[in-house]
Order: sequence, then C-alpha cells, then structure tokens
Amino acid sequence: MAKKHQTNYWLFQANPKIFRLKEALRAGLLESFAVVAHKDRIKAGDKVILWESGKNAGCYGLATVSSEVGDFELTDEENAFFKGEKPDASRVRLKIDYNIWNRPITKDLLPQSQSFEHFYAGLPGTNYKATKEQFKALEDLIRKLDLVNETEVE
Repeated sequence: MAKKHQTNYWLFQANPKIFRLKEALRAGLLESFAVVAHKDRIKAGDKVILWESGKNAGCYGLATVSSEVGDFELTDEENAFFKGEKPDASRVRLKIDYNIWNRPITKDLLPQSQSFEHFYAGLPGTNYKATKEQFKALEDLIRKLDLVNETEVE
C-alpha cells in the first residue's frame, strides 16, 4: 500500500536582482520555481510561501507544489521575468493558491508569534524549510485582510 505523503512547508525566496516575482505574479505567469536546496525533500502537494527579498521584501503569494523536482524548460513568458542570466537549477511546477502581489505581507505585518521566531526570509538563498504554523498564519492574515479581493491599483 502506498504511503500517504506528509505535506511539508517551504519558503521559496526570489531575489529581485535575478527574478521579478511581483511582476510574474501580477501577470499571472508564475508557473515554476527554482529548487536549489532540499531537492530530495520537496514533493508534489507541499505548500509554499512565495517571498521576495530586498527593499520590498514580503510574502507575495502562497502556492502548492504541483510536480516533483525536475529539469523543466521555462516558458518564454516566464523567462521574460529574469534579469540577465537564468540560474541553472532544477525546478518544481506551482499552483498559485493566493496571489497577493498587489498587497504583499511585509515583515512588519507578520504575526508577532513564536511561529515566526525561526522564519528564514531575508537570508541569502532560495529554498528554506517553513512550518505549517507559518503558512497557516499567513493564510489566515490573507483571508482576514481580504487581500485576494483587493482591487488593483495602478
């Protein structure tokens, strides 16, 4: 009998000097993400916090991993959001559950709870372990603030 996959939680972080996460989400064209670390542990069905580092750091969305880690060709549309050379990395496909590019949850909006004591956003790197508590706290905040139904501001 097949063993049921236990959902893991991840922080996928984009450096805006390399990849324009906010713009890719705004255009609805984020389909995959680089996997540099934890390649053997990230599985389809896992949950992801999409974070952009830098001066506009924040959670820009929540997603579900929809494939195993592999060497996927980027679509031309996704390629357009890279600045300069693309990193040569394995990738996973994503299903975006909450796209909040218009009103990201910045670090100062993170819930002041013990679950965020070990939150690795802002450290150099792409993939970090996150917790179910961190994911759920962000999901609850998105729903509470009704960020998904926020009207677009130009």
